[in-house]
Amino acid sequence: MSDEQARQVYAAARLGQSFELGSRPAVLVVDFTCGFTDPTLAIGSDLTPEIEATNRLLAVARRGGTPVVFTAIGYQPDGRDGGIWPQKFPALLDLQIGDRTSEVDPRLARREDEIVVMKKGASAFFGTNLSAILVALHVDTVVLCGATTS
Repeated sequence: MSDEQARQVYAAARLGQSFELGSRPAVLVVDFTCGFTDPTLAIGSDLTPEIEATNRLLAVARRGGTPVVFTAIGYQPDGRDGGIWPQKFPALLDLQIGDRTSEVDPRLARREDEIVVMKKGASAFFGTNLSAILVALHVDTVVLCGATTS
């Protein structure tokens, strides 16, 4: 599908309309961990352009004092904490807690005060404390970016 065809589909469904940001946004960077951004790894790929674009977004957010939250996926070595999802996608078990595969890509220069939410599945909300973090920060708008943002 071409970009123009996609725009037509969105327009027909009345999707993609403009909206105003709330007064308390946060940036949520999903799964830009080395396991996904290192092309030498089984589920990794070269996401250099995406990392560069995210760095531009993070520079604006950080300059303005906007909270930044990262997510990461990581499992125990035996994978028992993964539930059923790794059965569907076994290569996820390569993402190990405490290993660089589950660490935020260093090119994003994560700051000490920027939270990392560890997750076990696709959703950043299911089974995590992400919603509690956003509520505590009084966030009313999330700017989403990252590697696996379905």
